[in-house]
Amino acid sequence: MNFRLQCAAALTAACMMLAPAGHAAQDAFAEAQHEYNTGQYHHAVDTLTAAIANSPDDPALHFLLGQTYFQLREYLRASASFERS
Repeated sequence: MNFRLQCAAALTAACMMLAPAGHAAQDAFAEAQHEYNTGQYHHAVDTLTAAIANSPDDPALHFLLGQTYFQLREYLRASASFERS
C-alpha cells in the first residue's frame, strides 16, 4: 500500500472514531468526508465550515477541516483547525 493510501486509511479511521454526536453534524460530517475522500477539498471546506457554524465545539468537524486544509496546502488554517479539535 502506498504512503498516501495508508494516510487516507488512517485519517478515515481517526475521523470515524471522532464522529460527531448530533444527527445534522453526522450528515455534514459524512458528506464532507465523502468530498474529502474524492478529492473535492474546496467543497469539503464549505460543508465543514457550515457544519462548524452550527456545532462549533465538535472536534471531529475541526479535525477533518484541518486535514482538508492540509491537503489544500493551507498549513496555517490546518494548524488552527487541529488546535480546535
